Formats: sequence, structure tokens, C-alpha cells
Amino acid sequence: MTDEDLILLIGAGNEFRSDDAVGPVIAKKIYQLYPDRIKYIKDISDSTNLIEHWKKRKHVFFIDAVCSGCDPGTVFRFDALNEEIPENISSNLSTHTFNLKEAIELARNLDSLPLALIVYGIECRNFEYGKCFSPEIKPAISEVIIKIKQEIDELVYAAL
Repeated sequence: MTDEDLILLIGAGNEFRSDDAVGPVIAKKIYQLYPDRIKYIKDISDSTNLIEHWKKRKHVFFIDAVCSGCDPGTVFRFDALNEEIPENISSNLSTHTFNLKEAIELARNLDSLPLALIVYGIECRNFEYGKCFSPEIKPAISEVIIKIKQEIDELVYAAL
């Protein structure tokens, strides 16, 4: 299996900013379940770096904290190549130096999208320095892990 055949998990977020750590924590946990089938990265600093990571991939999962005004713990899932990420979510789908929706559109214009790009967001409320999740976020983390695991199991089974 080549590196490009591996499923790419991107866990965006800061592990030292409380709920903002949902992306890296989920990506790392799923990687530990499938170390021979997954590559995971964190600390994406800009959209061009993001595009370089996913441009030759078949399957990419992007996981991040969201701050859209919904109830904390709300889980969002988007097939980013086949549906538009709503503006109230996309503009807040990253607390980092890039906006995911803009990165997707740039990659589309450069013909550098992966074959599949699934985006998971968890509505968070606490972005202060610390390493503790808000109580409402913990069930959402488990839910996203289960959902991504199911999707990966389907991909692995289909490849057999």
C-alpha cells in the first residue's frame, strides 16, 4: 500500500486550547485503531499546506471544532465535494490561519481535491488555554469516533 492509498485524517485544532483539541484527539484515536491504513496529521498552518497533503489522496477526513452558535456538542458532517458547507459553519470551521471552505475552493480551481473529502465539526464552547473538554463535548467526541470508524470500516471492506 502506497502512502497515497492511506486514508488521511486531518485533526485541526490546538491541543492546549480546551475544546479546540477535538480534531487532533479524534484523529489520533482513530489512527491508533488503524495504524496500517491511516496517515494522520495535525498542526495545519495554512490552506496551501492543507492542499498539498490531500491533493493525491483517495479519502480524506477533516475534523475540527466549530463555533457557529448551535448547542455545544452538536455534530456536523459534510461531504465537502458534493454539498456546500453552510456559511455559519464554514466561516468558523477553523480557529487557525485558514478557512476550510476557501481551501476547498482553491483546491477545486487547482484540480487538487482528493477523491473524497468528509468534514466533521463539533460545536464547542471553551477555547481557553487548558487541556479539559467541556462536559457537553465528550459524548460528541465519542460519536464522531464511532461514525468515522464506521466509514473507514466500509472503505476497508470495499477494498477487499
